[in-house]
Amino acid sequence: MSKQIAVVSGASSGIGAEIARTLAPTMSLILLGRSTEKLEQVKSELAGEGHLAFSLDLTDEQLETNVSNFFAENKIDRVDLLINNAGAFVRSAFSETTVETFRQQFETNFFGSVRLTACCLTLLSKTKGSQIINISSTLGIRPVPSTSAYSASKAAMINWSTTLALELSESGVRVNCISPGLVETPIHDFCGTKEADLRKAVDSMQPLGFVGQPKHIAGMVKHLCSEESEWTTGSNFVIDGGISIA
Repeated sequence: MSKQIAVVSGASSGIGAEIARTLAPTMSLILLGRSTEKLEQVKSELAGEGHLAFSLDLTDEQLETNVSNFFAENKIDRVDLLINNAGAFVRSAFSETTVETFRQQFETNFFGSVRLTACCLTLLSKTKGSQIINISSTLGIRPVPSTSAYSASKAAMINWSTTLALELSESGVRVNCISPGLVETPIHDFCGTKEADLRKAVDSMQPLGFVGQPKHIAGMVKHLCSEESEWTTGSNFVIDGGISIA
């Protein structure tokens, strides 16, 4: 792979898939996700060549071994960009949320990204100007009821990103975070709805009058990958149509 190599977790749908489509023309992508079928579908839609798809569960006890073996088998000797996007959303009131639910949310939304980053760290350090982009959520900054486990895991992602940026600055690896608001992805019931009343209700909640689309988050990723962002690290970019300040 002569082009820059980007690893994208949660690439089988939603924001991750759109990030892949956005970066594909200029980078060689390694798409990670749990569904082989969905990953292959996304891969088939990508421009450019040299893209790889790898079915991977970030909560798997053998994660580190699986990633190491994949890199070795495909002769991946460097990583220029790591995008930690994989996540799962569970809505429940705290009084009804078990400790196991907290564990599951943190394993997927936080620890999976921590472990994947550790797997890629040596390869990231080999490239000047490499970068880690973590996808968090505005719920990690301004939670709403019935999201305690998810919000806590996303808050951890934001704080970790800042600490990691400080620690990796000496090696030239930049770390930034993006916190989307309500984006139309399959984790939400209204995704793709044809019900006019439901669409109007969801859109009307947003200060700009419409929910976000995956392209809005992918656009920020593209910007962070540009030369104009080479002096940007340790930042958390809130992209939410203004709902966090409403």
